[in-house]
Amino acid sequence: MIRIALRLAVIALVSAFASAVSAVNQGSMYLQPDGLPVFICLHGDALYSWTTDDEGYTVLRDAFGWWQYAKSEDGELRETGIRVGQGLPYKYGLTKNLKVAPSKRPINELQQRRGPSRERRELLNTPTTALCSYQATASNPCKRKNLIVLVKFADHSSRVLPQPEEYEDLFNANNTLQSVSQVFKHNSYGSFILDTHVTPWIQSSRTEAFAVSTSMGRNLAATRLTWREAMQVLEASGLVDFSQFDADGDGCFDSLGMVHSGKEIY
Repeated sequence: MIRIALRLAVIALVSAFASAVSAVNQGSMYLQPDGLPVFICLHGDALYSWTTDDEGYTVLRDAFGWWQYAKSEDGELRETGIRVGQGLPYKYGLTKNLKVAPSKRPINELQQRRGPSRERRELLNTPTTALCSYQATASNPCKRKNLIVLVKFADHSSRVLPQPEEYEDLFNANNTLQSVSQVFKHNSYGSFILDTHVTPWIQSSRTEAFAVSTSMGRNLAATRLTWREAMQVLEASGLVDFSQFDADGDGCFDSLGMVHSGKEIY
């Protein structure tokens, strides 16, 4: 029997400063607070990035969720009050592709330091170890396999639940930035690929009340018993080779998530 400890792995996406990769200058559709769709593009790399509209005018998102056009003042980017989609930036004399001056960027202090990359990561309070040893790039991405286990409580046997294929699409779809995989890929500038395998619904002998009680399943002993039982059932079924989710061979899952048929955790 394969014995792999149950551990939820937190995936840290931190790019190496020495090999920052360029962002894919692709855009996505966002909604302004009034429902107006606007097209916003991301530019830059892991050291510095900025956003523009589809014409290349730099934009900022304010505290209320509005995308506004930006102006440059003393090397900084400031909001103009001109909302994207509600004003023509060229009529206000705005300039395309405005950026924060290099001397004003938060990363500037790190670039001035001559210490090793580990020292610079400590300055940012980031982990000193990470997936693929900080060496991943867009041309040679770090890849991690993720296991999502679907658990159906005993009192939900007649409940109509989403099909596993729907969760596969949620995690792995390549045609939208809304999938989990694409969010990781986009935010890592193409240097991290998350490949998720979703199991069929595993029937539990525990009820929702037993597993999550009144605290909605926040790390209760009964919750852990429920997940352990589900993992034992899954292992006995032979549907999943657990070793495929332990790339470093340390006896723990590299990435594991449990999705149950009950209420969400608030």
